[in-house]
Formats: sequence, C-alpha cells, structure tokens
Amino acid sequence: MTHNPKALVRRGLGAVATAAAVATALTGCVSGAPPAASDTPSSVTAPYSSSHPYPDFPQYTKQVHLTWWTWTTNADKVIAAFEKQYPNITVTAYNPGSGTPTFTKLKAALLAGSGAPDVSQLQWPQLPEFVATNKLLDLSPYVNQYKSYFPDFAWADVTSGSGVYGVPEDWGTMGLAYRPDLLQKYGLPVPETQAQFADDAVKLHAADPSKYMTEFPTNSAGFVMDLLWQAGINVYQQTGPQSWKISLDTPQTKAVMDYWGKLIDEHAVLPVASYTPADSQRIANGTYASYFLPAWGPTYQLAPNIKPGSQALALTHLPDITPGVRSNSSDVASINVVPKAAPNPGAAALFAAYINLAQPELQLSAESGPDGGRGLFPSANARATVDSFNKPSPLFGNTNVNATYDKLTKDITTSFTWSPWTGFVDSTMATELTKATSGQEAFTDVLPNVQKALVSFAKSQGYTITE
Repeated sequence: MTHNPKALVRRGLGAVATAAAVATALTGCVSGAPPAASDTPSSVTAPYSSSHPYPDFPQYTKQVHLTWWTWTTNADKVIAAFEKQYPNITVTAYNPGSGTPTFTKLKAALLAGSGAPDVSQLQWPQLPEFVATNKLLDLSPYVNQYKSYFPDFAWADVTSGSGVYGVPEDWGTMGLAYRPDLLQKYGLPVPETQAQFADDAVKLHAADPSKYMTEFPTNSAGFVMDLLWQAGINVYQQTGPQSWKISLDTPQTKAVMDYWGKLIDEHAVLPVASYTPADSQRIANGTYASYFLPAWGPTYQLAPNIKPGSQALALTHLPDITPGVRSNSSDVASINVVPKAAPNPGAAALFAAYINLAQPELQLSAESGPDGGRGLFPSANARATVDSFNKPSPLFGNTNVNATYDKLTKDITTSFTWSPWTGFVDSTMATELTKATSGQEAFTDVLPNVQKALVSFAKSQGYTITE
C-alpha cells in the first residue's frame, strides 16, 4: 500500500488551501495581461455569490488534445461547449461502460502505468480506493479556486487530507417517486413513514399480485448504504493512517436489514438485479408502485424504460424512520478525476472544472437526456440559475422535479464515510444479498457476513481493523 487516504466523508467540512496558497500555485498573467503558452491556468476567480454564480475561467493557449472516459449522456455536446470556449483544446470521449466497467478498466490502466485517459468519470464511493493507488493527481493547485462554487458536502467528497482528487459533477439525493394512480386505485395513502410504507406494500401486493410497492436491488451495496445513511448509521471510521473501525454488524444495521427482509419475505417488495433487461421490462410494464429514486434517476433509470404517457409519477421524501423526523441520503453520483500521468494536467483539470461549473455546461447538465442534455442534478451551487434545471418534467406531471430534489437535499443532515474497499464490498454484498433473497441465509445475516469477509480482506491489504 503506497498511499493511505484520509476518510472521504460526506459532510459540510473539507480541507481547503487558503486563497494565498491558491494564488501562489496559479502562476502566469492576471486578467488583461498577455497569456503564456503554458499548461498552468492564468487567472484566479472571484468567489461564488448570487451576483457571481459562474467562475472566471482562466486563459489557456497551449495546443492540447485530451481523452475523457465517461458514460454520461450526450458527451459530444459537453465537449462541443467546452471546445467553443477553448478551441485550442480538443477532447475525445470514450465510454468504457457505465459504472463498474469504467472503474475496472481505469484501475487496471493506472496500475499498469499506461492506457489511462486524461480525465475520467468516477463515482465518489470509489474515490478512496483510487486515491489509495497513489495514481490520481492532487488537483488542489488547479481547482481550489472553485471550492466556493460547490456545496461544502460536495467538496468534502473529493477531499482527502490536504489534497483534492476530483471535481464534483452531480449529486444523488434520494426521493420516493410514486404512482398516484396505483395508490388511489387501491385506496392506499402516500406513505409518510416506514410503517405506513410497509402497510401499503403488503396491501398492494395482496390486492394485485402482479404489483410490488418497490424493488430491492440485490446486485450492489449502494442501495443498502443509502438505507444505512438515511438511518444515521456511519459504518466506517478511519482511526489512523492505516487503521479503520468497521461497524457493519450492529443492532442498528440489523434493524434496517430486518425491516426490508420481512417485506421481501411477505412478497411485498421484489428483490431483483437492477439495471438488467428483465428489470427494465418490469419498469416499462408498471410493475412497481414506487421507486427509491436518486436525483439522476428520472433520466437514467426511468426515462429509458417508460413510454411517454404510459405512467405518471410524483415525488416526495423518503418514508420517515421516526414519524415526523426527516432524514435522507444520497445515492452514488459522479466526479471527474485526473491521473498523475496526464501529460497536460492543467488542461485536464480545467476541462473537469469547466464542464461542471460553466453556465452553458450547467444548462446541458440539467437538461433531460431525451431533450439533448445529461439529465443530471448538478453539484454546482448555481444549478438552479439555468433554465433547464427549472423545466417541468412530463414524467412527473409537468412539475419541476429538480426543485423537489433541491428541497430533499436539505434533509441530508448526517455524514457518511466511504472506505478504500468499495469494490470488494460491492461484490461481497451482492453475493450475500443473493443468498438471503433465495432463502440460503437470513436477511439479518447479510451485513455480519459482509463484515467478516471485509475485515479479513482489509487486514490482508495491510490495514489495522477494529470492530
């Protein structure tokens, strides 16, 4: 292990270089001076404010070609907007595959020392694992000036110690998307609490065995982590440079799993492998009355599968665990990272910052995929200033679903730490969930079994673990 990252924690705090340090790191001309053909950005922006919502991006005159790995929708339009501003920087996008295929190929390229792109999309749960390779560039000399343009919690996600290892792209605030027509048909209330959600789920399936209140993804740890986070449970704590406490096996975590295990046992919730052709067909057929849906879900989970006009949804908060007490979490969302080996790190960092902060790029980010955009809920503070963010969604009864997600983001009030072993946890969790949903083990045994395997794996990687 050549490098051990500090815990990357979702919270309102983050280590940031001072303005003086940033000014020292950014060499070259100030506004109005002749630019140099250099890979170093040439200006420092004013901080974010309502009257200054977009950064003053630096001049860049060196002729550069960049490669960008991404699975984002309409990447060509993102590149075109950037190249219009920086015609001397050309960019080629390549899609290695959504999520895990990109992570696998990127890590292999980084460790091999060749074949990595200049910029790559990544998701923040994977970032600690990639920082631990010591192959990602600390972007702080290039991007610290943009810190104020993102929420504190988003900047904390890409901060490790004094280093900044990515630029935030979007956010995965969770909400409950539900079908009013189905609930009304069977006389079911919109569930305000988990107890009411469970009651609705049992009654719905009893009334119509072809319907389920929602699905439970069995092929990833992400949904389980969303549930634990909403419950205020932080399962990882870094206690030293190579020391962690892992708390997946506790009465609190077992209570979360017991709740969902009972609903699955009662056939009120359907356990499935998500993002598969079979599940896409179930979504298209209207099998589910609701979805625990991240802010990017309307574009990436629902729109590709629901024929326009065939289903209408509404959006509300996740069911309260404690009645009347709002709590929420964020599903996975993306960042952009730059490998240490990138030959033009200044240009790469500039691209990563521009596509997530500039006004024309935010317009594309918030535009739905079918309308030619990226269909994201941007991390940037200025997200609501672009017209596309405030457009009504036909799938949600022509309401502004982004505005609702904006409000739900304020319900995320607790921190959540991600570990350097996200890939191992994902695969191990999928194995254990499959066992549980096929009756080979109790649902309450899933997280204890994951903890046992993870402790052994982490120790084999040179970490000191307490439980």
